[in-house]
Order: sequence, then C-alpha cells, then structure tokens
Amino acid sequence: MKTPILSICIPTYNRAHHLANALESILCQLEDSHELSPLVEVVVSDNASLDDTRSVVLHYQSLIPNLIYSRNEENIGFDYNTLRAVQSATGTYCWYLGDDDIIINGALNVVVGICRDLTFDIGGTNIELLTKESDWKKRRIYTPDDTVVMHDPNKYYFNGYCQGTLSALIFRRDSWLEVVPKDNFIEGWLYYETVLCLLGRSQKQFFISKPMIMAGDDCRWAENGGELFTYINSNAVRRRMLDWGFDISRMKEELRRNEKQLPLFLLRAKGHGLPITLKNLRFIWINMHHVGLVYLIWASLIFFIPNPIIRLIRDARKHVSSTL
Repeated sequence: MKTPILSICIPTYNRAHHLANALESILCQLEDSHELSPLVEVVVSDNASLDDTRSVVLHYQSLIPNLIYSRNEENIGFDYNTLRAVQSATGTYCWYLGDDDIIINGALNVVVGICRDLTFDIGGTNIELLTKESDWKKRRIYTPDDTVVMHDPNKYYFNGYCQGTLSALIFRRDSWLEVVPKDNFIEGWLYYETVLCLLGRSQKQFFISKPMIMAGDDCRWAENGGELFTYINSNAVRRRMLDWGFDISRMKEELRRNEKQLPLFLLRAKGHGLPITLKNLRFIWINMHHVGLVYLIWASLIFFIPNPIIRLIRDARKHVSSTL
C-alpha cells in the first residue's frame, strides 16, 4: 500500500450524526476516483465519546480503506485531541476537518493534486455555510485560477489567507509537529497557534479562494458570550506572533486597531448572554490591559448593563432597520 500523501484529521467528541456526514463527503469522492484512495488517509481521533461515534467509524472503516480510528480512554480536552489526530496520521500533509463540516465534492482531488505536485508548508481554503445536504453532493469545478501560490508569510497572513477555522487549514505534518507547543498555549488555540508559528518560518504557501468546505451549523461558540473570549484570545495570539517572524510594525498596528473594538465585542457578547461575574470582568482587565485605562473603564460600564437591556436595544435597532 502506498504511503498516503494527505491525511484528513478529524478530532471528534459526541457528534456521531455529524461525523457520519463528514465521512460520507470523503467516501463519495474516493469512490469516484479509485486512484485517489491510496493517496488519502482519514484519521478520526475520538475524545472518549459517549454516543455512537465508535459504531459510525467502524461502519466507514469497511468502506474507506485508509481510515484510522484512535479513541482516547478519557477526554483529554480539545487541544490535545487535535494534536493526537495529527500524531496518529502518517501522510505527508494534514488537512483538519471539523466533525460537523463537509468537504465539497470535487475539492479532495484538487487538494491531493496540490500535495502531490507542490512542496509547501501551509495551505488553506475558503469556507461557506452548509445550507442543505444536496449542496455538497453536487460536484464543483475548480480551476488553476482558484489557487494562489505565495512565498511571503506576511503577505499570506495579512491577506487573510490563514483563517482560524479548523477545516480551513492544510499543513506539512512533520514541520507542524516540530513547532507544536507542548504546554504553553492558549486553551482552545493549540492547532492555530502551531499553524501560525509554522507560517512565520514557512517558505511556500497556497490558498484556494473557491470554498472547499461547507461548515455545519452545530456551532455554539457564541453562546454565553463566547465570541468575546475568542476575540480576547485572538489578540493574545497576535501578541505571540511578534516573536514568530512576522512584520512587527504591521502586527502592532493590527493589534492596536483590533483592540480598540473591545466595547463592540463586549456588547455583542452580552447580547448572547455573557454572565455578569467578577471572574469575567477580571479576565477582561487582565487580558486587555494593553488598550489603556479609558477603554477598560468604558468596557466596565458596559459590562454591568443588564443583558436584557442590551438585547432589547439590539432587537429594536434590527426592527427599525428592517422597516426602513
């Protein structure tokens, strides 16, 4: 059996139904091209799921020749499960796939072709929202014009090509493992921190502008104000990027511009139920002290406004806008 050139790495936990759709999107493309099957490996890293995940994977193991199933004896957390998925892979390159995401029909053949013909460190693709199942089953045509090849990490990043969405990321496995942090990482961000660290020292990158992934709607990251913590942590990652080979002046400017949006993200988080606790306020002050005292005081005043009032104002503005 040939050594696979691409490993599709799927970290999962308690999403058996969604995982079945993700695996089905891979299977249908492998069945359409028998030459593709030996070149593609699928790795499912199960974080001790309590649902039917094991049964789903065992079913697809009988259909997908190179499907590796790794199950943790206990839940090791999201970060270490994303790491375990890559460690279990054997392909030259890895492509993360969220367990509720879909690879669009026709995309897999293109990515394998790039992995076969192009030596690169980092790759990526655009994503679109999954609206109905039939959308991803329709074969999509990709052309060379959809792919941009670059040799400049700064241009790649500042053009917005290195997106933080799990399924948008493709990378050289051995290079990724060389820079992965063992413990000094922001919770929930290990996979992306590693990609950004690798990007900073990379020699060649590619990006496919036409979406190759349809993202599932089983996404609860905004609940309870989760968007605020994502925003704050993204700024913490940017500060780390100052040591990873990126243009320092451009990165500092992006940080200044982004950190000034704290009040906006706080309002949005409160609209999604951010708990008004001293713990959350302390988190804001500790991690956003770079914005200065004025912004922190402003944020504190917003923080203590009751969430129902924020939602009432938000909904009223939406109603007025819809009637104009």
